[in-house]
Amino acid sequence: MKKSLFAALVLASSMAQAAEVVVLEAELPVVARGREFASSKFQMDTKTGEGFVKTTVTEEVTVWTTETWCTPQFCQSGPVARTVTNQIYSGSAKIANLVLMGDDAVYQGEEGNVVCGTMKPSRIFRVPTLYLSGKCKLETQVLRSNLEAKVVVTLRAK
Repeated sequence: MKKSLFAALVLASSMAQAAEVVVLEAELPVVARGREFASSKFQMDTKTGEGFVKTTVTEEVTVWTTETWCTPQFCQSGPVARTVTNQIYSGSAKIANLVLMGDDAVYQGEEGNVVCGTMKPSRIFRVPTLYLSGKCKLETQVLRSNLEAKVVVTLRAK
């Protein structure tokens, strides 16, 4: 009994420390006709020390065309399905309270500081690269209602 009470207390305290902030909320300019894929990634400005999120929304559309193919005996035409990928949104937004302290990218939330990652030069090209620690996560969703669609990016810090 004491162990389960202690485990519940530890679980409740760890859930209370998680920060959740909506970083980007933007309307999509085009109503998608196919399957949508949204992705976001962290970007750090090494000169100013500010953190940003870069978001891209693409759609896959199946386009049917008619093609003709021939053999030595006869020619035949028929429908052929092709998948086309279109980018319908690309945007960037500043993440409030995500700063560069030394080489660490730190999110300064109400619950305290969370180290999201470390800036190091990449192994091959030696360009500054953010290596994430797993304590900060970006969740990207495409929300639809009737004829409107919007993309929402949420930062979750543990």
